[in-house]
This record gives sequence, structure tokens and C-alpha cells, in this order.
Amino acid sequence: MARTIGGRVILEGGLVFDEPLHIGGMSEEAGLDALHVRDGLDRHVLPGSSILGVLRSWLVDVSTMHLPDVSMGHLFGGVDDSSSGASRIRVRDVVLDGLYSEVVDNVGIDRFSGSAATGVKFDRVVLRQKSGTVARFVLECDFGGPISREDAVSVATAVAAAMNSGILRLGAGTTRGLGGFRLVGVNGDGVPRMGVETLDRQGVLDRISGKRRLDPVRDLPDVSGSGLTVSATFSSRTPTFVKSSLDGKLLDTLPRVVARGGHAFLVIPGSSIKGVMRSELERHVRSVLASDVDVDAPHHEQVRAPFVDELFGYANSAESADVSSGLKATVRVGDLMGRLVTSTGTPLAWEQWESVRDSVMSNKTDPDADRKRVVDALRAAGLANWQPTDHVAIDRWTSGVTDSKLFSVLEPHGVEWEALKVQIDGPRLERLGRDPRSAVAAVIFLLRQLHSGAIGLGWGTHRGHGSVSVIALSVTGLEGGARLDLASIDPTVDLMSQIESVDSSTMSQLRKAWTQELPS
Repeated sequence: MARTIGGRVILEGGLVFDEPLHIGGMSEEAGLDALHVRDGLDRHVLPGSSILGVLRSWLVDVSTMHLPDVSMGHLFGGVDDSSSGASRIRVRDVVLDGLYSEVVDNVGIDRFSGSAATGVKFDRVVLRQKSGTVARFVLECDFGGPISREDAVSVATAVAAAMNSGILRLGAGTTRGLGGFRLVGVNGDGVPRMGVETLDRQGVLDRISGKRRLDPVRDLPDVSGSGLTVSATFSSRTPTFVKSSLDGKLLDTLPRVVARGGHAFLVIPGSSIKGVMRSELERHVRSVLASDVDVDAPHHEQVRAPFVDELFGYANSAESADVSSGLKATVRVGDLMGRLVTSTGTPLAWEQWESVRDSVMSNKTDPDADRKRVVDALRAAGLANWQPTDHVAIDRWTSGVTDSKLFSVLEPHGVEWEALKVQIDGPRLERLGRDPRSAVAAVIFLLRQLHSGAIGLGWGTHRGHGSVSVIALSVTGLEGGARLDLASIDPTVDLMSQIESVDSSTMSQLRKAWTQELPS
């Protein structure tokens, strides 16, 4: 017998991607490991099935709290007797016309040598959204039978609230700065729209004639939960950047710069920051536990360590018989974005950066004229404090310049860093038997290492680059609604002592959780 359908609730809006996006497709280009999926018209698309999978996982997790009267089995369907057939929720494929592609390369670091691990390099094509563009999103939820009209409205409202608040992630690399998005109005602002379409005669005629009415979803409920978030703002002591995937002609190394809102931003990917943090925490844990790295172990085994695994996740190596298992990270690190400011104090427009990049990518003519061309382009863009610097290796026999070992770098200066956000999945940590406060303590410890100069961020950290100091820090979502907030931090004073002077009680709780996880 066919199931009863009385109508559908329609949710419509625009997707704004605050972070790069990657939905894996078939690899067709040599040298690239992961390309973004495309449709038959060769357009970048976000499959509705990918979005629906994320929504299903989230709705099942929060159903007892936000949707206690809705049967998830009847809502999403299934093949057993407890369901009512196919899913009642459908999401249309999202065409990503307003995004441009960028190649992001990742490399693993050998824990014994400290250099790039052999065979552990991964290139991924990600998509970034152009300023002022949105991608159309449409969700439909049928009602009838065990799913009432009120149930369908509640489900669509909860989905709208979750997507609008930005707590969900799409695609791959969601714990390393990819996949962040928000559902807003169809024009890129405001809130999404929702309406009910009945399947009686009048409802069908309204659908055919395009008379259906969708109203803005007002007073969205708070479904964000009580996630732990550590937010840190940095200032650079030395030039801090990651190397662009583009190799210049007049200069060899360029910083990675992306467009956002029509302006140029320096970016240090969350994957790079996460790698630095994991490596440093591994070193500390191994020191406490007196365990060393197995030199002969594959890379995926080298990075395994107690407590570190639960925070930063792990995957079995290709040599393992159980390659399907692993653990997703409970700590999520976003991209670190730096606003580029000209000598006049105005944000650097993307067109200005393109003029600098084009000058660096132009053909060589004469060494002196080439360098002047780059300097003139920097001055014209208002980046007079940026410096092209030369690096050269010295021949150990002649004490002269080593042949073919000269390379040049464009160093960024005057960068205004936005806050770095590190999110911690407390409930999952508890299910893994770890105290979420110990994860907060670990992140603060790693920020202390950055603040002290013990470790750096980005490219060339062994060559004087990547040294930063923490100038502001906040922690939200602590037990009992407690909040740690340092609006101004002295870069010359130890970070821990400054936190202690502001809130010794919270610091004591974090220290206790830390020592229980890692007894020294």
C-alpha cells in the first residue's frame, strides 16, 4: 500500500561558504589527488545526498533534545520494518557557480627526521566563494501518516537554525579548516524562507502556476549546543605565511593570498596549524610517557600517541589490514586569515594584489630591472613595507655562493590577523573517556608554545619566519557557563602566568584535568 503524503514543507535560501569546500570527485588531472565533483555540464556541484547525510547525522544526534516527538526512522526511511520506505526529506543538488578553484597541497612531517615524510603528500582542489555570490539551496520535507505537518515544520525549522548558525560542516577536511557554511536568504543576506505546500487540488494548481508562498523564517531557535571554543588573536614578530602553490618567475616564493569580499587576505590553512599543534603535543606526550618514535614505522603509525589520538584523530596506514577504521578528530582548527593593509591604512583590494602577483609572474629581462619592477608594483599597491629578500647557500669548500642555490622570497608585513578559532567536541571526547577540559588545557599549552616562540607557524620556521605572539584569548563553553577572557595580553610575559592572574580558579580546573590525563 502506498504511504500517505498530504503535502510538503519547502525550505529555500542561499548558501554562503565562509571556508573552502571540497566534495571529492573523480581524479582526472595528473598530479592532483582529489578533485571536486562535477555534473554532466562540467559544473562544480554539491550533491544533495552529501548535504542530506550531514543533516541526518546531526538530526539523529539532537533529536531527543530538539525533536523528541519526531520518528527519525519514519523521517529518513530505510529498508527494515520500522521505517516507512524512502526518506521524506529531499535536498536538491547545489550548483556552485559563484566559487573558484584553488589547489591546496598538504605534506606529512616525518617524526624522526623532521622533514617531509616520503610518500605523504596530498594535493586537494578546494573551492572558495567569490564576493557577493550565493548558491541556491532547496529542501523539501513530505508530511503525512506518521510524520505530521507540525513535525515537518519543526524539522525544517531546526535544519534552518543549524545551517544558519554555521555549526554544520560539509565535505572533506572539516576538522582542518574546510567546509564551513551558512544558510541565509536567497540574495545572500537575511534568513531563509519556508512555506507549506499541500497536495490537494488547489495546492497542485498553486505549484504549477508558481503561486506558492514562502515566508522568512523568523525567531530561529538556538540549536548550537554548548560547544567548547578557544579563540586566539595573534600578532607577528617575524613574517608569517605559507608558501603559495604558484612559483614566481622574478621571485621564487610567494605567500598564499586569497580573495574574500573583494579584498586580499593572507591565509594559513587550518590543516597547517593543526599539523603544528599535533606535532608539538606529540613531543610533549612522548616526553612525559618516555616513549620514542619507531624509526621504521610508517608515517601513520609514527604520529600515534595516547591522548593525541583522541584530540587530533588518526587513520590506519595503507599497510594496515584494517584500512577502513580510524578516528575523526575532536579538535577542529579553522583557517587563520590575515587582513592585508596598505601604507594608507586601507584594506588591500584584490585587484591591487593581482597587480603585484602579475609583476612577480612576468618574464625575466635584467636582474636589476626585474627587482625594480617588483618593488614598483609593491609601492603602487601600497605595500612599501613588504620586502623581497634573497637567500643563498654558502659553499663549504670555497666559502663563496653555491651555484644554483639562490632563491628569493616575498615577505609580508603589517598583517592584521583575525582570531583563530579552535573548536572542541566535548560530548565525543567524553564518549572516548577523556575530560573535555583536558583538551582546552592542551590547546592553551600549545598557544603558550607559540607565544613563547618555541614553535612557529607557516613556512620557514627554521629560517626566522613564523614567530607569533598571542595578544588576546577567550574560552567559551566551559562547565557552568564559565568563560575565560583576556582582551589584552603582553607579548613579553608568559601566557600561563597572565591567564592565572586573570582567572586562577578556571586555570586550576584546567590544570587538574591536564595532569589527570597526563600524570608526569
